[in-house]
Amino acid sequence: MRMLFLLLLGLAAGALGGSMAARSIAMGHAYPRGVMAVLQVRLGNARRALEHRPSCDLARGRLELAAIARFSSEIAPALNADTDPRLLELSAQMLATAERASEAEAATSCNTLVSRIRQVDEACTACHREYR
Repeated sequence: MRMLFLLLLGLAAGALGGSMAARSIAMGHAYPRGVMAVLQVRLGNARRALEHRPSCDLARGRLELAAIARFSSEIAPALNADTDPRLLELSAQMLATAERASEAEAATSCNTLVSRIRQVDEACTACHREYR
């Protein structure tokens, strides 16, 4: 009886330890997933703001592009890009594209902002082609 109790106690301790280890490992991936999720939502918001023709929401599109540009600086740290030169290059390209696109003061039409959103989307896709 004592052996059975010790066996059950050992199994319970092992399950608890395994559960804690799995949670810790999963938390290590939360930051990169969170960064990508925020960027995906912002890009979707920008698209939706500009798809309503003929009166798109230019101000909302500009706001979303500015948010994408600010948040794109989080890509490299989230993905530990300094360990991979190609990933570092792609994240720098994404940041540069987003910053150029966010210079929306010059964009006075929905078509201009749509093309800028398309450029940001292409920069995202270029990285995802290699690393997803």
